[in-house]
Amino acid sequence: MIRALLLCVFVSVGGCIITSESDVVCGDGLRESVEECDDGNLQNGDGCTSTCSLEPYCGDAVKDSDEECDDGNNAGNDGCSASCVIEPFCGDGMIDTQEGETCDDGARVPSDGCSPTCQTEVRFATTARWSFSTVGSPTVNLACPAGFDTVQVHSQALRDDGMPLGTPIVDLFTCSTGMGTITPVYQGRYRTFLAVTNTSGTQTYATTTSAIVDLRLQNQTYTAKVFTNGGYFKVAWNLIGAVSNGALSCAQVPGEDGVSVLSTDVANSTTFFDDTFDCEDLEGLTAVLPQATYTVSVSAINTGGNALGIAPALTNRVIMGPNKVTDLGTITIPIDGL
Repeated sequence: MIRALLLCVFVSVGGCIITSESDVVCGDGLRESVEECDDGNLQNGDGCTSTCSLEPYCGDAVKDSDEECDDGNNAGNDGCSASCVIEPFCGDGMIDTQEGETCDDGARVPSDGCSPTCQTEVRFATTARWSFSTVGSPTVNLACPAGFDTVQVHSQALRDDGMPLGTPIVDLFTCSTGMGTITPVYQGRYRTFLAVTNTSGTQTYATTTSAIVDLRLQNQTYTAKVFTNGGYFKVAWNLIGAVSNGALSCAQVPGEDGVSVLSTDVANSTTFFDDTFDCEDLEGLTAVLPQATYTVSVSAINTGGNALGIAPALTNRVIMGPNKVTDLGTITIPIDGL
């Protein structure tokens, strides 16, 4: 005897109609009362069998007897494979020598003793050298400034994208020695600069411009000079069409061969300094300038040094010593004819 099922549906005349188990179609995507599931197909191994009954499957977050693991997904390289088999991976906190790991600290960041590829990192050191001069006599070394007898060497580890990693490492040296080698750090890239301070570190005379020191393969040297009567302009730029007013990349400017930053002394227009940068760098730091007040003109130039577009001049921009950086911000350069 076929067991009848009452299926109440709203039709124009109301009431219920009668259907039987023989009317149920497994695989039509409609879960009817005699079906535990119906996923719209008749395949096994996907959680719902070809007879519409529930079945365990890899990726359901339930570890079944035939699974080594089940993390609730079918992705690989996360410790549990797409077939629910345990897979060793770098960053899981377990050293897998068969996969060539010599360490695994549970993270995949550089400069912490274990590299992002789970190789033990070695240590290298930066030797810093410093001196003091005036802009007018850069080869004549001066004594350390009175009351400032300490040089701090700041080393900031960097991620692959150049962002800071962790906190800076600071090593202290006696200023009069003119040099010092930091305590070795784990291999990596470090943004490095010097600060000249008093003994307690509560007052700073000057800081140097920073540089990226590559300690991935060997020891390196960082050399800096503090100019007692000079400083730097820092500038960034972008390009737009003078006609279209639309943003431009450097490659879209025919004949482009760099960006010029011309700094003219307001008090003496015959004294000027021209710094040229690669356009694609999108920012730059001038060479040291004597402390004074300047008019600054930023332009895109061609191979002959001729301007392809000039930004409005920046007036009364001041350079101060010792070694201070004046940030001019981002300058928009309109390109003629575009």
